[in-house]
Amino acid sequence: MNSNEHNQLMFTTHSPYTLSYLTQSANCLKKSFCECLLHTDETICFVELKEREKKYTKEAIAQLENTIRLVKQNHSIDDFTFKQAYICNRKRPTYNEARNSVCADFAARNKVALHIGIRIGEME
Repeated sequence: MNSNEHNQLMFTTHSPYTLSYLTQSANCLKKSFCECLLHTDETICFVELKEREKKYTKEAIAQLENTIRLVKQNHSIDDFTFKQAYICNRKRPTYNEARNSVCADFAARNKVALHIGIRIGEME
């Protein structure tokens, strides 16, 4: 990626302090990113949507981590009090309790709490 492409990584905001998407220029990285970011003044949420019954967690985590890495390279998320990531899958409304370790490992690596379910929790 040349420096000009690096300067083009940004967000498009459709509603102030609410919903952001990575722009098309992020596609130059040849990686897969999460669907969107939700944010308030205090909270940032990375959201990945899935609609599969099996084998969706690893891919979703990779997409979230790619996005978090990209955001951290271009913007500071330290100003947010609450940093959350969500994997929402309406075909798999519950998940095995053993996945708590997956969430804990994700949080330790990224300094962002991970939640897996069908809904995005109430933002602070």
